[in-house]
Amino acid sequence: MYAQNTIQDEGHSIIEIFKRMGDIGKSDEQDKVSPLVSQAGEFALIIDPPKPPVPPEKIVESPKIVQPVVSAPRPSPRFKVLSTSCNRDRPEDSVALVSEPGKGEHWVKKGDFIGNFVLERIEPGVIIYRYGSQVSEMAVEMKPPVRIAQERK
Repeated sequence: MYAQNTIQDEGHSIIEIFKRMGDIGKSDEQDKVSPLVSQAGEFALIIDPPKPPVPPEKIVESPKIVQPVVSAPRPSPRFKVLSTSCNRDRPEDSVALVSEPGKGEHWVKKGDFIGNFVLERIEPGVIIYRYGSQVSEMAVEMKPPVRIAQERK
């Protein structure tokens, strides 16, 4: 009765239906494991358990010693600005009179070295100089007036 309903409903032949029924039975039998075999497998794991996985070797790196960034100490200027002469129309022609140890008094212009410093700009009464990326300025050193003669009382 089952075969007739299937043939009439789906239009399959009896041979195809038997083949399908045979495939279904085979897959069920192949998937089943005997209880004795499964218990034997569990008992084997108890008697001879698998070895635990080997942990990867830890590479111990020594701590890196980080040196703090220390910039070289900025040298202090050892020169004195005595006078400036500024040209407003052509600033590149401006000059300054400086007194430098070992060289004495001499005139400098923009771009000249005064010790370790580079002269950047000359303005009235002031020079701007650079050491690396640090810019500083120095004013003309004014000497106090000197009395030539004293009044008598």
